[in-house]
Amino acid sequence: MGEIIKIGRMDMKKGYVAVRFMTPMSGNQFEDKEYYFVNRLELKEEDVVVVDTKYGMALGIVSQLFDIYPIKPQLKGIILKEVIAKVDLTAFKARQELNARIDELKAAMDKRIADMKEIQLYETFAAGDPTLKKMLDELMGLDG
Repeated sequence: MGEIIKIGRMDMKKGYVAVRFMTPMSGNQFEDKEYYFVNRLELKEEDVVVVDTKYGMALGIVSQLFDIYPIKPQLKGIILKEVIAKVDLTAFKARQELNARIDELKAAMDKRIADMKEIQLYETFAAGDPTLKKMLDELMGLDG
């Protein structure tokens, strides 16, 4: 990042980022238009950030990082608003993975139970019907 700003005993590097926003009109896709913000955080492209906009706080995705003021020289006098925070999605992604695994296990268990119920039903009826018992024995031999 670019210039260093001294605040008390801390040195904060100041850079700039381009951020894209998702809007309902974009079909929940990030728009191509980029907006520029001052950045004093450790960010990389594709990070989700909270930024201060003229409409209040908004979520966006970092599309570019700059060490120097990124826009046209004739606009250099414009005061850019700042990135407020990086959104850490680690816990959210972990929950999504956990829930997907839970759903996968439940589906496998439900299938196994359904298969076991089917076999139990066959065995119940085969106990009283020798023809059905012979067919079930053959089936069990084929299934392994």
